[in-house]
Amino acid sequence: MDSLSSQFEGDFVEMGRLAHLESGFADKIEYDPERLLSVARNYARDDNKFLVVAVDGGRAVGVFAGHLSEIYFSSAKLARDVLWYVLEEYRVGGIGLELLARFESWAEYRDAKMVYVSQDSGIHTDKFTKSMNRRGYDFVGSNYTLGVSG
Repeated sequence: MDSLSSQFEGDFVEMGRLAHLESGFADKIEYDPERLLSVARNYARDDNKFLVVAVDGGRAVGVFAGHLSEIYFSSAKLARDVLWYVLEEYRVGGIGLELLARFESWAEYRDAKMVYVSQDSGIHTDKFTKSMNRRGYDFVGSNYTLGVSG
């Protein structure tokens, strides 16, 4: 596992494209690979942000990104995910859970009081919920979308 380096940017863009196509956003919002790379580069450089890429045989096959923030009613640190994606053919090997474990450790090291992981892509929500419950996470809400312009 590695943070984003230029050698993985092409794979990262492709993972982003696949994640977008698989998500509930595909028919509402266009995919912008340059925006994805800009955000990823920012996450790779900032100590209050987390980015790790899973690599197999020189190919990026999974990614997890998150950051520290505060919730509106407290100044306690909260570690939130913004991207968690693993190529479909790698989902049964535990790579996704290893990425999450690294994020949890990062959050603990930075004295976050809570790890907040959301499922806003719509990708396999049933499997996601089961995995999170097995890890001891509590269910706290839902996500909804509405396209409002062309």
